[in-house]
Amino acid sequence: MRYRKLGRTGLEVSVIGLGTWSMGGDEWGPSDDQVSIDVLRAAVRAGVTIVDTADVYGLGHSEELVAEAIPADTNVVVITKGGWDIYTDPPVVGGARRRYEADYLEHAVAQSQRRLGRACLDVYLLHNPTRADLVEYRPVETLRTLQDAGAIRFVGASVGSEDDARAAIEAGIDVLEVPFNLVRSWASSVFADAAAKQVAVVTREPLERGLLTGKYGPDAVFPAGDHRNDKGADWLRAAQPYATRVGEVAQSRGCVPAQVAIAYPLSYPDVSSVFLGARSVEQVTTNVGAADLVLSDGERHRLEARSATEGGGSVR
Repeated sequence: MRYRKLGRTGLEVSVIGLGTWSMGGDEWGPSDDQVSIDVLRAAVRAGVTIVDTADVYGLGHSEELVAEAIPADTNVVVITKGGWDIYTDPPVVGGARRRYEADYLEHAVAQSQRRLGRACLDVYLLHNPTRADLVEYRPVETLRTLQDAGAIRFVGASVGSEDDARAAIEAGIDVLEVPFNLVRSWASSVFADAAAKQVAVVTREPLERGLLTGKYGPDAVFPAGDHRNDKGADWLRAAQPYATRVGEVAQSRGCVPAQVAIAYPLSYPDVSSVFLGARSVEQVTTNVGAADLVLSDGERHRLEARSATEGGGSVR
């Protein structure tokens, strides 16, 4: 495993991080709690020191699994997120709507503290705020107040567009989370701005929700309950040229395509860590193996060759 500084936080984290969205069991199809716990513990044994979760993943269930698998007194940095309202009655899978009012965030932070079993959250991110949300509700100020009270160590935002990323940096965050892969590459345009303000950049979805593994062609159909069924045919088609090139580089390097796709965002020194999920201990081993794969400039340029249609959009 390799490690990098997490911006100005002073923390050092593994370049491979574990994402827990699928562990919630409500937006990627069913999940097995014991398998999820095994995956979390295997990742830590393999040197992973940063885990990404959110209150909306399984309506809090992913946070509970993280608490069960990873004691609060370890050196693992746990990032969680809030801003999608999961406290409606009845609760809505994926959150009823975005909410960034001070009283809502104070409640959400307290509930994440309870579920994670941590009196102080390592990093708390606003979940998908827009520029308008950041201006209207001033949620970063709310999180700073909670930081001063000892509830949070560092604050940030997880966003899905370039404009929202720039707005979050301008708002004075410590950590920025963005999607970044060969299909959706807009985030590279904000790396310099983040670095100038010593804002840590962590990235998610290096596999473009599995498409860059080469397992899914343009006619792929996903299991019932899998949110990818709603992404559409254009999304599937846009990824195919990149998946092909990833496969070609993987063959030349003697590794699996997933490792090349993961190594791509890590070829940017401004990226502190790359988050991706795992459905098995074997996938953890594969993902962690990507930490040792360093792409040459030629390989990166080959992978980055743009097709006529380039994917985009926001993510969770």
